[in-house]
Order: sequence, then structure tokens, then C-alpha cells
Amino acid sequence: MGIPLEDPPVNDQEAKEVLTVAYQGLLGDDVNLFALGIAQAIGLMEGSYGKWGPNNASNNWGAITASGYDKATDTCPPGTFKHGDSSAEAGQYQTCFRLYPTSLDGATDLLRELYVNRPAVFDAAQIGDIRGVAQEMYASGYYMGIAPHNQKDANGDFTNVNNYIAFIGRGVDQIADLYPHGDSESVASGDNTGLVVGIGIAAVALAAVALR
Repeated sequence: MGIPLEDPPVNDQEAKEVLTVAYQGLLGDDVNLFALGIAQAIGLMEGSYGKWGPNNASNNWGAITASGYDKATDTCPPGTFKHGDSSAEAGQYQTCFRLYPTSLDGATDLLRELYVNRPAVFDAAQIGDIRGVAQEMYASGYYMGIAPHNQKDANGDFTNVNNYIAFIGRGVDQIADLYPHGDSESVASGDNTGLVVGIGIAAVALAAVALR
């Protein structure tokens, strides 16, 4: 029996299997486990592997938005659904999110948005540089964050980036046991933000980086 690719995954292991199929179909058979693990952590934290939206089955892994919200009628076009969102600049608002016919479609589009449309994110993900992933996602507009856009912490980093690193870290923590611990490497991104990732080993090191 093959893994189900239609409905949202029932657990982290199934999510990894669906995402692996999506990765191979979009990016090739040579799966980079750093990139796979980081994408899974994002898919878990952003979209609960698609278990949200209509009937808790939108198959939208990445909280990926779509255009077309009609404020006058408070509706979204076919293939999307209306849901609330927020940012420091806009406050609470309604927008449209994409609906996907299958879990595989949603997982594939997550990887497309993260790694195909944002090659700098893919470059960082392939070496396990979670800080770099968060920075490049922010710079390219994947997320806005709840702090003012230009606000920086005492260390000079954008508050929204630091918050997102901690956000990804919670996902990495949850899925750590699904990834091999043997092929870890140290990834230094400057000013004492080295990460040891395997992805399984990442959670402990990441916590020190994200919460510093």
C-alpha cells in the first residue's frame, strides 16, 4: 500500500513521505535532507500540513495566499478560500488562501514557493542555515511578521526574522526524530549564529540561536 497523497497527512512521518514525493517530482531524486526537513518544519508550523481551512482539509501546507479578495462581497474566487490574517501594518484583515485538490499538490506548491521561486532560500536550506532561510523568506515577502517591518532587536537583526527562526525551531523540534543524526555539519552564518544540523540535532542548537 502506497502512502496516501490525497488527504492531509495524519502524522509527521506521513507528511515527510508526501513531501519527499513532492520534492522528487519538483526538484529531482537527490533529496537534500536539510532542505526537506526545513520545508517540513515550515509546512507544519505555517499550515499544519494542510489540515486547516474548509473541512480542515485545504491541503495548503504553507499558508500560501492568493489574490482576488472582494471586500464588497466578502468573498474569494474559486480555488481559494477566505481566512483572516494580520500584520503590524495592516492589523487584522481578510484575504484569500489557495485550495489544493490533493495533499501532494499542496506540498509541491510549498516547495515551489520556498525553493523554486526563492532560490536564495533553497541555497540556505541546503546547508541547514535556518537563519539564512528566515532572512531570505522575509526579504522576499513570504511572511510579514507581527512586529513593525523595519524594527530591529538589540543584536541588529530584524525582530520579525528572529521571531520566525523561533517559529521554525518549534517545528524542527517536533520532527527531529524523523531525520538522521549521523550526517550533521556545522553551519556558521556569522556573529555567533552557527547551527549544528542533522536535522535531528538542529533543535538544541537552534533554540540557543533563536532565543539568544
